[in-house]
Amino acid sequence: MWAAPMTAGDRGFAFELPKPRRRSAALIIVRKPRTRSARGWGQPKPAPAFNTRRSLEMWQPRRDVPASLTAGALSHEIEMLSASLAPASDNEFTSAMARLVAVASTLGIACPGAEVLRMRYREILADLPVDLINRAIKRIADKWIYGNRVPTPAEIRAVVKPELTHRAGLLRRARFALLKLSAQPRPSEQAVADRRRDMRDVMRDAVKRRR
Repeated sequence: MWAAPMTAGDRGFAFELPKPRRRSAALIIVRKPRTRSARGWGQPKPAPAFNTRRSLEMWQPRRDVPASLTAGALSHEIEMLSASLAPASDNEFTSAMARLVAVASTLGIACPGAEVLRMRYREILADLPVDLINRAIKRIADKWIYGNRVPTPAEIRAVVKPELTHRAGLLRRARFALLKLSAQPRPSEQAVADRRRDMRDVMRDAVKRRR
């Protein structure tokens, strides 16, 4: 803002107001408000499907088997859990030991070859599935706490012992549920369908309340 100098006939300052700036046309983008859902921002998540394993984990063996755990679902779960507990083959175990040797060599640790480790460790870790062995080696590589030596078989087992115990416990629970199922009266198929529909409605309402 500019002020003119005052003269003898003036009674004050003459001010020249600034001219308004011309505004250029701007593109205004209007976005639709996003809704909060159980998955975060975005579209609401549909009601989750029935989960046999989750229901099996929540079931108390001293109680009757719920109608949602059918014989077919339990048989399928037993098959899946049995497969997840299958021991690693000789080739899979040797490949896992080779990865452990590679990790140790990267860290500058002298260790025997993969074949030597296989002969030493195979008998002690014979019951471990291949995915748990690989998971144990990955965790060992991510956080090496063994100094200038390779971990012992007991240390490898300790890394994945919780997962192995959980799988074995679920398998025993599923077998017991299937055995108990044959001894208790079962509701009709219509009652089971109604129960599942009620469960879906409850879960859908819970999702809507969280939005």
